[in-house]
Order: sequence, then C-alpha cells, then structure tokens
Amino acid sequence: MTSTSRSAHSGGLRRVLRLTLLCVAPLASGCYAYTRVEHAPVGSLARVRVPVQPAVIAPGRPPETVAIEGLILSSGDTLSLETSTRRFIGAFRELMGRDTLRVARGAVASIEVREFSAVRSVALGAAVAAGTAALALVVRGTEGGQAGEGPGKGGSESFLTTVGIPLGAALRLFGH
Repeated sequence: MTSTSRSAHSGGLRRVLRLTLLCVAPLASGCYAYTRVEHAPVGSLARVRVPVQPAVIAPGRPPETVAIEGLILSSGDTLSLETSTRRFIGAFRELMGRDTLRVARGAVASIEVREFSAVRSVALGAAVAAGTAALALVVRGTEGGQAGEGPGKGGSESFLTTVGIPLGAALRLFGH
C-alpha cells in the first residue's frame, strides 16, 4: 500500500468519523428515563398514573391505571398538568391541542419525573457508532465476502445478520 492510498483511506475515515459524530450527538441528547417521586417539582415533565374506575370490579385485583404525561404547573393538594395532544389531519397537517388537567392528590397512584439517562445515551451512541463504522467498512470494501459467492456464504447477508441482531436488541432495550 502506498502513502497516497493510505492518506486517501484516512481521509475517508475522517469523513466517516465526522458523520458518526453528527449522527450520535442528537441521539445522545434524547435518551430519558422516568424516576418515581413523591412530589414533582413545578416545571418538570412528568408521567402521572391515575386509577380508572372499571364497569366491573373484580375482588382482589388492583385497579387499572392510565398514564398522563405533561408539564407540572402546580403541586400541592391538587396536581395541575399541562398536556398536549396531536391529531394528524391528512398527510401534511396536524392539529395540536393543549389542555390543563387538575388531579386531586389523593387520586394519584404514582408520579414519575422524566430525567436524562446517561447510561441509555451512551449505549445508544455506541450502537450508532458501531453501526456507522460497520457500514463504513462495507462501503470501503473490507468485508469478508468474495465475488461470485452464492447466497448465505458471506457477503452482505452475513454483514446484515451481524449488525442487525445487536441493533435490534439495542432498539428493543430502549423501547423503540
């Protein structure tokens, strides 16, 4: 390998690394987890679970709950939440509605506050970086398959299996 071809490969690698950084940065900032708390601070995003009164009550069975997500406006004897709903009308229009809900403190089953999750963000960023690096290796032509091989004997099928299984497991872990 000559020095000019080596520098051409390193230039391509730099481009891939920049692309990876651009892909990972927005994803890493978007991983959140919900933490159960007794009192949610005003201004935080929270998920409030409220019991639903069923038509038929089964003895010994806990009541079902519904989760309401929104911004905490006030907290005290009554919990005030600002919620938003989206309805899609056609292909290019959506209707956004905002409601303020008030729930008596005694009627709340649980409160969970949304917080940034560093562990999930790092794991997702690593998965995206690994996928980008594997894709760069395929594009660069360093994958193990040889020309003329039949299906299932290496090539892009083995790459898709190798990358697809961990990627699917990571997406399932993060609830996507």
